[in-house]
Amino acid sequence: MLFLILIYSIPVLVTATEETASPPVGWQDGPDRRGTWNIVLNCLTTILACTWSVQHLNVPGQLDDNGIIKTTLRRLKWMAITVFLPEFILAHAFFELILAVQGTEDIKKYTDKKVARYPWMIRPFVSKPARSQQQDVETAGTKDGLEHSKESQAEDLSSSEKYQRPDTKRAPEWTLAHSYFANMGGFHYRGNVHFPLTASQYAQDCELYEMPEVTEDDITDRSKQDIFAKGIALIQISQLVISLIVRKTQSMPFSQLEALTLGLAIFGIGTYIVYWYKPQDIGVPITVRHKKPGAEPLRFIQNHDNFWEILTNHRSSHDDQTVDRIKNDNIPLGASRTTHVAIPTLAVMSAAFGCLHLIAWNFHFPTEAEKLLWKVATVLSITVPMTGLAIIPLAQITVQTDRTREFMRGCINLLREISWHCRDSLYKQDLYQAKRRLEDIYAAVDKEERDQVHYKQIFSDRIAHPAFLDCMISFLENGHRSERVGTVSLPENFLSDFRDLVDCLNGDELKANIDNARTNVFPRRKLLPKLSKKFNLCILYATSLAYCLSRLMILGLAVSSLRSMPDEVYIETWTTNLPAI
Repeated sequence: MLFLILIYSIPVLVTATEETASPPVGWQDGPDRRGTWNIVLNCLTTILACTWSVQHLNVPGQLDDNGIIKTTLRRLKWMAITVFLPEFILAHAFFELILAVQGTEDIKKYTDKKVARYPWMIRPFVSKPARSQQQDVETAGTKDGLEHSKESQAEDLSSSEKYQRPDTKRAPEWTLAHSYFANMGGFHYRGNVHFPLTASQYAQDCELYEMPEVTEDDITDRSKQDIFAKGIALIQISQLVISLIVRKTQSMPFSQLEALTLGLAIFGIGTYIVYWYKPQDIGVPITVRHKKPGAEPLRFIQNHDNFWEILTNHRSSHDDQTVDRIKNDNIPLGASRTTHVAIPTLAVMSAAFGCLHLIAWNFHFPTEAEKLLWKVATVLSITVPMTGLAIIPLAQITVQTDRTREFMRGCINLLREISWHCRDSLYKQDLYQAKRRLEDIYAAVDKEERDQVHYKQIFSDRIAHPAFLDCMISFLENGHRSERVGTVSLPENFLSDFRDLVDCLNGDELKANIDNARTNVFPRRKLLPKLSKKFNLCILYATSLAYCLSRLMILGLAVSSLRSMPDEVYIETWTTNLPAI
């Protein structure tokens, strides 16, 4: 609610920003009025509250250097990112909340854990209260009844029904904090392989893991999040915002540095609110073991995207068996054949943050050149990110071809031919299983079944290994010239299409193309076949550089303008009596 009030207060600040007629003055000292140093100190304190204490980083990797110097440098890096890209931090906070809600819904759907109700701030935005499978079974009695039972049936379960079970030990409820904790790497599976266990992966394979009984209080105790410190930071930020609103309503000017800090304050408050339930500064994860010998999980399942990979349109390759941590830019998975919603969201938020600098459009500047530079930098900060983020999806556009079933048939024939010449029994078995799987998909009438199958799921790890894939390509290249395999029936463009598939399986393609390596849509033709990668990266880096330069220009002009300000800027108002640091 406070964040909405601040947003609706922006027009009050934007309107009536004409220059004051009073003569400008230089550096001012207190204590009988607002001194220049008081303005600088107040802005710096607010910026610190918006960029340092607002950080909610994921659990660091256990193989990383987590000493005090490394940790401080990591936080300074994210502090700089927050100063230049506060809209990115706020957008990421929203997506992390969505990811935590999705994880909670998966726990409710796939496990028998009791799921707590969402916090009151989250409840209005969720379609229905979270319920566990066990609660649904008790309420409806049958699986069919789950879909038709009302929410009230689950909420009206009496206490006597819950405690009449033979097992008197009550397991802790799964809360939104648990999902946050899991998604940030708080649960770490350790066995022959090791990886962070996200909420969704645990929900889908819960029978494999011996999850420790962790309460929300346990997570809170591990978290270094201080509600009192958060409250102090919010008070400091709110004091600046309220004071500027009061000054504008009383037709009293304020400095460009305060206008700049206002934008950080508004986005900082929004980030604080969205991150309210996420644990903070967790240093060591909780170890999770497997339940049964022989049923050990094989790999980490990445059920999330990464912001940077979305922007660069590149999926980084990693060993799925030894993932050490969850990156700090994790966001929900996007649809394979559409632009991720993160791109337009970030574009809109970037433009909104740039528009906040319009508040100082007609402020007094020491020179006309500085005033012009402020206007140019403001326009750039609004238009550049929107333009760049709108152009980036062009590199992700692919066009559907009519060779989908032909390519599947060619893969079937290729796998059959290679299995005849393969002498290794393990590879021979994997090739046979992959061929049978493709044959089943090819013969399937239900199109939805083909929608779900990625070629990486069809090929085993041995077949999908880069070295073996290269051997398959060599077999194809040499086979066309060999009389022994000259009778293999392959489509006309199969070799080039198969090379594209190998690039996707090796992670050497654009992320959108990797996601589209599915049986029902592959192969696809790129709209920009030669320039896709370079085009995407050039646009991203060029617009990012222009945007950062415009932000630096705005910051430099805000500081330099303090040498000549209207005298009314230093007149105090009643807001000086508000609590602040």
